[in-house]
Amino acid sequence: MSKNTRMYGIIGLILILVGMVLGFVVPGIGIIQLIGLILILLAYFNSSKELGEPLIKKYVLYALVIAIVGSIIASVTTGTTLIGGVKKISLSKLSGGALVGFIIAWILTIIASSFWYKANILMSDKTAVNLFKTGGLLIFIGAIGSIIFRIGSILMLIGYILLLIAFINVRPVETA
Repeated sequence: MSKNTRMYGIIGLILILVGMVLGFVVPGIGIIQLIGLILILLAYFNSSKELGEPLIKKYVLYALVIAIVGSIIASVTTGTTLIGGVKKISLSKLSGGALVGFIIAWILTIIASSFWYKANILMSDKTAVNLFKTGGLLIFIGAIGSIIFRIGSILMLIGYILLLIAFINVRPVETA
């Protein structure tokens, strides 16, 4: 893995972690997380090419697309619930629709994180840094546990910290 790819991963994960920790306190921190996400995507896409493993890129793309769909469903569900609450639509219909929407978004989050985990298994195999696999697994388990907010969030936070340490532990290779 090149020095640049490694640095994209390190900086991207630091930005994601800052956003996760300060997201509830600092307004507008989402832009930091978006920049972090872009850098992480660059790191994994470059790693896929540099390590000669196209499945890494494929799994990361699947995870990204599924996560975006899940986020859209969660946003629409939240928006519909808020608008319905203002219009005083039947509470039972509103609650049922919101519940179904959130369950679908949660399931999509689990599926997305399973692809993220698969990408990290390949990263671990190709770099011989087992923290990729462990970090990916904690993020996957955290996604499952995200129905219980604190447990899932804590596991995901630890998973991202382990991925950061994994990128730090990868030995950079000089590229021509």
